[in-house]
Amino acid sequence: VMSRQISQAQSAGIDGFVMSWFGPGEPYTSGVFGTLLNQASSQGFHVAVDIDMGQGFLSTIEEAQGAVDHAIHSLGSHPAYLRYNGKPVIFFWNQQRFTPQQWAGVRNAVDPNHDSIWIAEGNALNYVGVFDGLNLYNIAWSGNPAGTNATWSSRVKTAGGIFVATAMPGFDESHLGRAD
Repeated sequence: VMSRQISQAQSAGIDGFVMSWFGPGEPYTSGVFGTLLNQASSQGFHVAVDIDMGQGFLSTIEEAQGAVDHAIHSLGSHPAYLRYNGKPVIFFWNQQRFTPQQWAGVRNAVDPNHDSIWIAEGNALNYVGVFDGLNLYNIAWSGNPAGTNATWSSRVKTAGGIFVATAMPGFDESHLGRAD
């Protein structure tokens, strides 16, 4: 299945996936991501983790720090791991679980030289600085996704960060009764 999905993505001009990951102590996503890394490597594709802080697997700052350390130093060294300017890229979901100051402590402990790229989720511009940028995980609510991405790109760049635009091909919430 992974091989087919990677081939389909490549034929559409996509060269990488980002996968939700619950940390090194959670066997399901860790196992799947390891398999995805190896499959991506065999097909010339790239993948990255989106450290999911919302499922309760990473409840403490110490657990989060351990997960980030593992992502940078173990997963990020794999040849198929997604890199930008030579640095492994790590996405975070629900990073608001901890304050920017708490994340600064994590960053200083595991990546003091900013040898990786950290991308936080959402519209929390106050996280830019500790994190290298933001992405809007889901913009299906927007009646004008291109305009929403352009607006947020400008805001994040003004704050000194990198903006990662969201693309959700084929996503359709119309069956949920939402107008936009």
